[in-house]
Amino acid sequence: NLKSYLAELGIPSMVYYPIPLYKQNAFKKYVTSEFYLSITEELCQSVLSLPIHTEGDYDEMGFITDSIKRFFKRL
Repeated sequence: NLKSYLAELGIPSMVYYPIPLYKQNAFKKYVTSEFYLSITEELCQSVLSLPIHTEGDYDEMGFITDSIKRFFKRL
């Protein structure tokens, strides 16, 4: 819901690792089929990356953080 809300405001966001690394082809040979990381699975569904970087100015960062605050105040 937060991702959709931010998109409506023109703020890009994304989930960097929607598939846990240990389930990706490059790492499958290192784990058995029974291997499971529950916290990793939860984080892959809930961590959202925001456009916060060193080139951003205070107004841009303020808009992003204020927008997130408004989203959570609505709940």
